[in-house]
Amino acid sequence: MHSVKFNAVLNAVKQLVSTIFPIITVPYITRVLGADSYGQVNYANSIVSYFVLLAGMGISTYATREGARIRNDKQRLSKFVNQMFTVNVFACLLSYAALLVLMLVWRPGSNLAILIFILSFSIAANTFGVDWVNVIFEDYVYITLRYIIFQVLAFASMLIFVHGSHDADVYAGCMVLPLVGGSLCNLWYIKRYVHPRLTKDVQFGAHVKAIVTLFANNVASTIYLSSDQTLLGIFSGSRAVGLYSLPVKAYSMIRNVLNALTYVMVPRLSAMIATHEEKQIIQLLNRTFCSLLTLILPASVGLFFLSPEIVSVLSGPQYAESSSVLQILSIALLFSVYSCFFANGILIPYRKESQFLLATSVAAVINLVLNCICIPLWGINGAAVTTLVAEMYILIHVYRAAAEYYRPDVSMRMIVSVVLGSVFVGLICVVGKMWVPSIALRLIVVIAVSVPSYLIIELLMGNIYVKNITLSLLRKIANR
Repeated sequence: MHSVKFNAVLNAVKQLVSTIFPIITVPYITRVLGADSYGQVNYANSIVSYFVLLAGMGISTYATREGARIRNDKQRLSKFVNQMFTVNVFACLLSYAALLVLMLVWRPGSNLAILIFILSFSIAANTFGVDWVNVIFEDYVYITLRYIIFQVLAFASMLIFVHGSHDADVYAGCMVLPLVGGSLCNLWYIKRYVHPRLTKDVQFGAHVKAIVTLFANNVASTIYLSSDQTLLGIFSGSRAVGLYSLPVKAYSMIRNVLNALTYVMVPRLSAMIATHEEKQIIQLLNRTFCSLLTLILPASVGLFFLSPEIVSVLSGPQYAESSSVLQILSIALLFSVYSCFFANGILIPYRKESQFLLATSVAAVINLVLNCICIPLWGINGAAVTTLVAEMYILIHVYRAAAEYYRPDVSMRMIVSVVLGSVFVGLICVVGKMWVPSIALRLIVVIAVSVPSYLIIELLMGNIYVKNITLSLLRKIANR
């Protein structure tokens, strides 16, 4: 089994790929489809996301945590996987039934109905893919390679088949292609670990409390993450959804890359908790916390200053007004990444999902209420502000709940080095805006200068995490 560092790199690569492909495709798609069609696809996707959530039932998180604890006992693991697979299939059928009822009662326009139908294939794909088995065994090599291959296929399909605003349904098909293709591939691959089957011996009572709690948590999370676009569609129309969804995608890209560090440690941490390796647990948590600190502050600063350039390069002048949304979300990034660390990295492995549920439930209520107030007043900027407030609350809550198990141990020297490096990144952004006239060239130059400059400052200031990664890379190069 690979080290957590290696797994983190692989998962970060996967998230980077998920970042790069939208960067490549979004400029093309937004220009070809236009704000209205692009917004309609995102609106349909926000609706389907609720039914994906219902089908998931929080099973993936629960199965990863509990499966990692018994992954060395093949018989127990096989029984557990069959139980989770059976529950998941039942939830999937329930989700499709609920979606059918909604379509019959709501009767949306034909274009929106077709988009919802196409995107609904993601419900079955998430269920039958059983990708959490690979996560239990920390098989991030396969997960990453599979993801890249199907993203390339989806990208090629977009270029070949999407040519105008009338191709919104084709674009929706390209969106679900990686999920459907990856699930079919995974059905064959996971046989090296287990053979998921339906079983009558579900023992639902032993799992129901945790599954329901995690499901409720996912519902609350989806409400405060997706209600922005849903309510924007209701209050302001598809164009506002299109304008808002672009900066949200950019924000989500960076957040997901940073969150990769947290998610890869969950199976390893769960296994350590099962064997009471307290010293190793604290070391792992502290390494992850400090690594996140090294990355998140300069990323947030750069995103704030470069928001207009990022929006312009991604989608052109018609989306210029949404740059302020990305600036607000760049601040939310600080809170979002660390709330993920304390919630998914500590509370979930320690079986304290009820605290996570409480945090997300309150945040969802805050988000819904503020959206109903702020969106009519400030439009897309109001939606971004509500996300920021919700993320701030969640971090405060989960930090206090996780303090029983872990308190960050960060030296003042490291804090100073990260702050100093981030200030330097901000200065480079300001100078770049003054001296480089071309928007695209400015973005490239600022990133090309600020990243190595930040790393050099961290090395000079003695940031041990940057130093260790640098030495590790140099050794690998020397060995070649």
